[in-house]
Amino acid sequence: MALRIVASSPFISRTKDLRRTGWVIAASYFATALADPNSGLWQLPLKFLLKDQLHLGAGEIALFFATALIPWYFKPLAGLISDALPVFGSRRRFYLMAGTGAGALASLALAFVPHEQHWLLASAIALHAALMVVNTVTGGLVVEEGRRREATGRLTSWRSFAENAAALCAGPIGGWLVGMRFGAPAGISIALTLALFAIFAIVFREDSGHGANSLIGADTLLKPIKTLLKNRYVWISTALFCAYQIAPGFQTPLFFYQTDTLHFRPHFIGTLALVGAVGGMLGAAVYAWVCRRSPFRRLFSVAILGSVMVTLCYLAYGSATAAVVIETSNGFLETFAFVALLDLVARSLPEGQEALGYAFVFSIGNLASSASDILGSHLFDAGVTFNRLVWINASTTTLLLLAVPLLPVKLLREVDFERSED
Repeated sequence: MALRIVASSPFISRTKDLRRTGWVIAASYFATALADPNSGLWQLPLKFLLKDQLHLGAGEIALFFATALIPWYFKPLAGLISDALPVFGSRRRFYLMAGTGAGALASLALAFVPHEQHWLLASAIALHAALMVVNTVTGGLVVEEGRRREATGRLTSWRSFAENAAALCAGPIGGWLVGMRFGAPAGISIALTLALFAIFAIVFREDSGHGANSLIGADTLLKPIKTLLKNRYVWISTALFCAYQIAPGFQTPLFFYQTDTLHFRPHFIGTLALVGAVGGMLGAAVYAWVCRRSPFRRLFSVAILGSVMVTLCYLAYGSATAAVVIETSNGFLETFAFVALLDLVARSLPEGQEALGYAFVFSIGNLASSASDILGSHLFDAGVTFNRLVWINASTTTLLLLAVPLLPVKLLREVDFERSED
């Protein structure tokens, strides 16, 4: 009898429901991250094609990938539509299914276009547009369900864990796909998006209270935007998120450093992505545990400091062994810091504008991240050494620590959910 009482307790039921929601969110982020042209299984085949066959420099490759991200700069529009314009009574499921269906078609197109820069770019933009819709709507679920269950930190960790799991697969698979026809990555990408379509159609259950059948006027559409832009907490989290992203990056210069200076093979570069993803998954899991036991202010400070320290480790990036150790450590600490930033964003968003707010912050963050890689790549092409880029990046990120004492108390809830309900 006692066992039945425990099994039917509200807490057990709520925990089970939270895990179910977490699995749906994780599946969405895993599939979209793996199908992503910029960071998924397409990344290495595209980079080697642009570098070795089309003979583009670091700055040109960075610009290509930044331009491919154009749809992500319009995330707020997708978030606004999802929040305010339900279709068939659904604020989430319809858009999720439409996005995954379009993603399958765009993956097919990328497989068959000529290997010319403008054709590849157009197809990559189309695929990004489909994935952006799915990512934006899923982001709304993270904030919506996370706040309702007082578990923003844990659901954010589910998101990051899934993205790192995708990176774990994308690295070795991408290295293996280098030099093969694009039909291979397209086939995997199509299978992923169609599987996700089935999950949203069959498994995902949307709260009927979130939907509506009535038409919404222009005034109603503009109100969430005005509310969001007047919220100072949103601007604080956006400023910190962008400051973290805007530090002059060395992602593309690192690729050139790996291939031209250290002479790493594609398979080994893919393996480095794998070990980095393992570290990232561990970082996300550790954050999910620690966020229920440590004040957020302390977590955020430790996260930024760890990010700076692991960036400086790239100064010792001179051999295969060092690369493995550094990439694993970077995966752990960078993911821990990124999840902390996402947790801060989720805490700052006003109720009712979850997808819009999450998309607003990320669209500006994507712009900052693209500008960071373009700036770092152009500096690299202009003769700035890889080590000097590392110093510049670490120094810029360190400045974020100055903002920690100024964070509003509202954003610094002591722990994520109640420790007694572990």
